[in-house]
Amino acid sequence: MARNFNMVSEQFPPLGMNMATIASAATNSSGATHPYPSGVNGAPVRTRTHQEPVIFNHNISICLNDHNFLLWKQQVLAAIRGNQLLKYIKEPPRAEFLNDADRDNNRINLMYSEWEVQDQLLVSWLLSSMIESLLTRMVGCNSSLQIWNSLEKHFTLQVSSKIMEFRIKPQNLKKGSMSLNKYLLKVKQTVDLLATNGEVLSNRDHVATIFNGLSSEYDTFVISSDTRIENYTVGEIEALLLAS
Repeated sequence: MARNFNMVSEQFPPLGMNMATIASAATNSSGATHPYPSGVNGAPVRTRTHQEPVIFNHNISICLNDHNFLLWKQQVLAAIRGNQLLKYIKEPPRAEFLNDADRDNNRINLMYSEWEVQDQLLVSWLLSSMIESLLTRMVGCNSSLQIWNSLEKHFTLQVSSKIMEFRIKPQNLKKGSMSLNKYLLKVKQTVDLLATNGEVLSNRDHVATIFNGLSSEYDTFVISSDTRIENYTVGEIEALLLAS
């Protein structure tokens, strides 16, 4: 059964409250304004217009394992893009201190503080959507960028080590006793695995792979379609097969 992983807001109210505290700490209870309000662990923080962190409220239907990275990545990237957080997996964090004087006085850059809070919310969600064996691989990854790069490297190497196997696999795929729908998905998964390593099959080759694994009961369909294969997309061929 598929598991739902929620980008829950309930687990993180203290972090959200800390951000609000940073933004409003310039004024103390007596109304006096301080040039550097207190931030994380009491360190002074440079002020600017406060931006609330994005609190995720989105479900992801699958847990990342060693075999479903492409499916997981598609869902995760959609959520990250939808919340305008792509920079957290593409760019390094902001500078913690803007200059040596700030470092000497432990004055933390507010942009860094806000970045860290948002980044850790994203880190927590990413980790919550993985199986335990992959979590072990993430030990030592402290930011969303580090986690993302580690996953990309791990799965790219995994696919690269099996590229010859994947090149041969489309030729050996047979429908056999599989349902037609399951067979078509199997072909697509194999084609997608090749594509992740730069081995992109043309529309014609994809369709040819489908036809090659069909049993003799589909010969009439294959013969009638093969003469016009350039006129069909993979999706159209799949739809025609399923409707036949």
